Amino acid sequence: MINKSSFAKLSQKDFANAKGFPHLEIKEAISVEMAKSLSEDFNNLNPEALQLYSHFNAKVTSSIGRKYLSNNMLETIDYFQSPDFLKMLETITGLNGLRADKGLAQGGILNYPAGNFVNLHTDNLTHPFDHSLKTALTVLLYLNEEWEESYNGALEIWDNHANRRIKSFHPSFNKMVILKAGEDTIHGLPEIINCPKGMGRKAIVLWYYQKSDETIFSPTKYYARPQDPISKKLSVFIGNQLLKVYYFQRRFLGDWDYKITKVMKLLSR
Repeated sequence: MINKSSFAKLSQKDFANAKGFPHLEIKEAISVEMAKSLSEDFNNLNPEALQLYSHFNAKVTSSIGRKYLSNNMLETIDYFQSPDFLKMLETITGLNGLRADKGLAQGGILNYPAGNFVNLHTDNLTHPFDHSLKTALTVLLYLNEEWEESYNGALEIWDNHANRRIKSFHPSFNKMVILKAGEDTIHGLPEIINCPKGMGRKAIVLWYYQKSDETIFSPTKYYARPQDPISKKLSVFIGNQLLKVYYFQRRFLGDWDYKITKVMKLLSR
């Protein structure tokens, strides 16, 4: 499924020495035929497959688990979670013992329409349910065949104090981006998406973990940009406090995604 020639050019040195924090960009990541087929599946996706999550720091439209996803999507996700792909990830990143998120507790399908955004952030550092797993990598595959820069939606990488943008990735067709997770790996798509009605920023996103004896409770942390107004910086702060409550309840009381999302959406208004 993957374009082996594109991956063969990569090395641990490329990953470790990337500007900002360890990451890789792979163009023409999978076969063009499969990429086009996946892109078409997004257009025909059952609306029940996607849920809007909206709060102070993000407005995102994503799948919930594996239900309602097309066979192509499920086969692609299964391949990216296979031992062969995990081994290849370990080879090009130098991170050993990687484990896939088989149940898609995080990740799956993203299809962001106009109005969606994600403020700068660092990802939560543990699996939401298996607390013995620490977050190691996030892998994104973009499937937008006609995405113009004026639509926004670029993935931005910032320095570890969120003072300066280091790099940005246009979500172009069949591009894969691999990001290392950590306390200072700040990234996001803070510019509100402005694509035409009926379009969406399409991607498959998968998370990978490593076994850890030390469980660190570190929820997603959001950051304001230097140019953001005071009102935006205040909303980022409030959102972070509410998110700590959300992760606490999810960690110890179970999955209340729908209820908590409704509360945070109401408050963010």
